[in-house]
Amino acid sequence: MLNSFAAHFLMPRSAVQNTWDEFRNQSARLAATAVAVRFRVSWTAACNQLRDLGIIGSRERDLLVEDDLRKGEMLELGERWVPELEPPSVPPGYAKSVINAYRARRLTRARTVELLHLTVTEADLPAIEETTLERLRRELEAEP
Repeated sequence: MLNSFAAHFLMPRSAVQNTWDEFRNQSARLAATAVAVRFRVSWTAACNQLRDLGIIGSRERDLLVEDDLRKGEMLELGERWVPELEPPSVPPGYAKSVINAYRARRLTRARTVELLHLTVTEADLPAIEETTLERLRRELEAEP
């Protein structure tokens, strides 16, 4: 009961829903990552709260929790993880730009880790999805 109270206190429904809505068009994983990062809770706690609020189902929660959150995914949001400012440290905006270049396949895994001053390992980097024709169409339609 205490855990449930803490989850609802730390992650109120409307704030979680707003964060989810901001990122859900990109991917459910990115939206869940945003919830975990913005509310500074564990990956499991964020996924559990999303399920408890009915935003995702139990199966999707299990799939998300099965693949632990990576530091590179947090950096992609331009966020840091705690503890902050522990050397070496990179500015959040810079880290976000590096991860975006990596996702766009302009940087190799090794170069990305190097540019982030070894604050992450290659295993921490977000997975790069295969580019499909449908995804390219959606990206082109979304551009102004």
